[in-house]
Amino acid sequence: IDGYLSLIWTERYYGWGDFELTMQNSSGVKESMPIGSRFRIPDSDKIMVLETVERKWSDGRDVLVFSGRSLEHIFDHGTTWMTAESLSGARKGVNLYEGTPSQIMTDVVRNACVNNADTNLSADNFGVWMPSSVIETNANGIPHHAESIKFEAPFGNLYSFTKMLSEAYKTGFRIKTGYSQG
Repeated sequence: IDGYLSLIWTERYYGWGDFELTMQNSSGVKESMPIGSRFRIPDSDKIMVLETVERKWSDGRDVLVFSGRSLEHIFDHGTTWMTAESLSGARKGVNLYEGTPSQIMTDVVRNACVNNADTNLSADNFGVWMPSSVIETNANGIPHHAESIKFEAPFGNLYSFTKMLSEAYKTGFRIKTGYSQG
C-alpha cells in the first residue's frame, strides 16, 4: 500500500494485536480493500485482518480509516471442547489438562480449530494459519514454562482460555504463517 497518511500497528505478546491505517479517500481505495482483507508489514510476520472502514474528515481532508485485529482474534469465535471425563461425574463442566503450558495451549487450539469439523475455525478456512505449534517463547529470550503442570478450566471461550494460560505462565502465543519478516 502506497500513499497512506498514517499507520498504527500494535503487536501484543499475550493477545491479539490491532492496526489502524488512514488513507486519503480517492476513487477505488475502499473497493480495493474489502472487509476480511489481510495485511502484513515488512518488519513483522503478524497478519492483520481488516474489520472496519470508516470515512472521516481529518485536518480538512476526506480520509478512510481502515482498522482490524491480528489473526489471533479468531480464537474469540472458538470454544474449548469438553473432554469425555468432564461430561459426567464430580468434574462435570471442568476440563483437567496436564503438560507444559505450551503443550496444553497447542493441544486445546488444535482440538478446537482443526480436529473438530463443527467449528467455524476449521483448517479448511485458513490455509496457512494452523502450524504444528501455535506457541512462542518469550520475546526477550526467557524460555517458556517447561515443567509439566495440571491445569483445570471450565468449558468456554478459546481466546479467554489461551490468554489466561499465556499470562499465568508468561508464555506468549501467536498464529504463525509461512511468511518471514522483511
